[in-house]
Amino acid sequence: MEDIEIYSPQGQDRPGDWVKSAWDVPDNPNSESSFSFISECLQRCLIDHVQEECGAPNFEPIFPKRVVKIGGDLGLIQVIEYEERLGPYLALSHCWGGNISLQLTSFSPSLFESIDFQSMPNTFRDAIQLTRRLSYQYIWTDSLCIKQDSATDWEIEANKMGAIYRNAHLTIAASSSKGSAVSFLAPRPRIGPPQQDLSFTDRDGKLYHLQARRPLSIHEHCVVEDGPLHKRAWCFQEYYLSGILSVKAGYQLRCI
Repeated sequence: MEDIEIYSPQGQDRPGDWVKSAWDVPDNPNSESSFSFISECLQRCLIDHVQEECGAPNFEPIFPKRVVKIGGDLGLIQVIEYEERLGPYLALSHCWGGNISLQLTSFSPSLFESIDFQSMPNTFRDAIQLTRRLSYQYIWTDSLCIKQDSATDWEIEANKMGAIYRNAHLTIAASSSKGSAVSFLAPRPRIGPPQQDLSFTDRDGKLYHLQARRPLSIHEHCVVEDGPLHKRAWCFQEYYLSGILSVKAGYQLRCI
């Protein structure tokens, strides 16, 4: 016998407390519905959780020295010096998976002029695409925002790591990617048969739209804690230091 989860789609009326509200999960992480799902969850958190830790302002005015600036579609991508007046930024948490060819060093001043999108590892390209789709202009990632050949720069920026992730509007966690070459927006296994419609009308004539599906927790690729990202100590701290976390290509957006 198999477990079935019955829920009321988010925003719909529930017939009683015995039915929980839940989000419909997009099948394709690189789809308009998936980006809309993340955007709506993020906006709800920033508005509804303003008095909670995830939505409350951070009174520690510590920010990264650099971020990656992203233009519009096919726009200029470059490393810049960050100032708080520029506006909010996102952060990327990911597994390097060995050496990353694209890194900021003392010998790569060209990264401050422009970065070729096609030269970026797949994880970076996905993060850039997601940042654009969420209408943000800046993203922080360690390999491009800390000089990898400078012990001094590493010491300064690493000491700010907690504040960098806490002050990010959103952390993109590439939970399923073993390395930077692996896309987290690639097609993923379906979560099972399509949701089944269980809409009904009660005795008073009110229509309720219910859905039934297999619980997400039974799917191996949905369990973030089993993914490669969660097994790295450095990434583990990023996970818990972040205020709002978008888990890609898992199925979650978490307020930590």
